[in-house]
Amino acid sequence: AKDLRDYTNERHIRQLLSITGLQIKYELMGVSCFPLNQDIEKKKEIMCSRSFSQMVDDLPSLQNIISYYISDAAEKMRRQHSLCMELTVFARTNPFQNTPQFFMYETQKLKNPTCDTHKLIEIALKLIEQGYKEGYQYKKAGIRLSNFFNTSEYQIDFLEPHDTERDLKLMNCIDHINYLYGSTIIKSMACGTDGFSWRMNRKFKSPRYTTHWSELMKFKA
Repeated sequence: AKDLRDYTNERHIRQLLSITGLQIKYELMGVSCFPLNQDIEKKKEIMCSRSFSQMVDDLPSLQNIISYYISDAAEKMRRQHSLCMELTVFARTNPFQNTPQFFMYETQKLKNPTCDTHKLIEIALKLIEQGYKEGYQYKKAGIRLSNFFNTSEYQIDFLEPHDTERDLKLMNCIDHINYLYGSTIIKSMACGTDGFSWRMNRKFKSPRYTTHWSELMKFKA
C-alpha cells in the first residue's frame, strides 16, 4: 500500500490497474474518491435451510422445524421493512444414505403481502401437510420468503385478510423483546417445546472467542 501511495507515475498505474487503481492511490494519499455508502441493499428473498443433527421421521417434528425457520426468516424480513407475497417450504431425505429418497417442495402465492409470523406459519403448516409423505427419514428442511414489497409501498385486497396495525405492533413488540433478551425468548408454540433436539450438530464448531463470554480463550498460569 505504501509503494502504491508513493509511486509517482500515475499514467503507469492507470495502464496496469485502470482508473480504480488510480483512485485507490488517491485514497491512500487522503483524497476521497469513494463516497461512504451506508445504505444496505435489501434482500430480494430470505431463505432458512439447515441439515438436522438427527433424522426426522414424523410430521409434528417437521412442522416444529418449519415453524422455527419461519420465525427466524420473518424477523429478518421485518428488520428490512419488507413484506412477502410468496412462501415456499421444502424437505428432503439424505441422498448419501441407501434409504428411500423423497423431496418435498410446496409453494403458495399470497393474496396480500404479509410480515406476520403467525400468518406465515399457518400457511406453512398447511403446505407441509399437503406435501408430507410417511415412511421417509428427513435430513434437511427449509423455507423461502420471496416476492417482497416495501412496507411503505404496497397495495392490498380489502376482500382478503391482511396485516392490521395491531398485527404489526405485536410483531414489533416480539422482535424488540427477543432482541433484548435472546432470539428464542418468545416463539410461537408451533415451534415446539422439546429443546430443538433436531438442530444442527455443532460439536465441531469453532469457539466464538470474540463474541461469547463463556467461550473466551483461557490460559493457564
